[in-house]
Amino acid sequence: MPCYHIHFAATRDHYPQNTEHTRVITMDHPIEYGSDIDEVQTWAAENVGAQSAMLTSWRELKGERRPAGDDAPASA
Repeated sequence: MPCYHIHFAATRDHYPQNTEHTRVITMDHPIEYGSDIDEVQTWAAENVGAQSAMLTSWRELKGERRPAGDDAPASA
């Protein structure tokens, strides 16, 4: 299942400014269509208790957690 790091802006009626959020999500299918973006935006708004959310970026990850025994790359 595809895993994504998403960034989105949320809008609330009672708060004059948008708030920005990031999450890691796992989906049943890749984000490939406008309807997929709509699905993520609806989930994102509900997740932060907002009236709406706008997905501003997403990046597919290999997974949510690094497998045991797979050391992180050395820093330069």
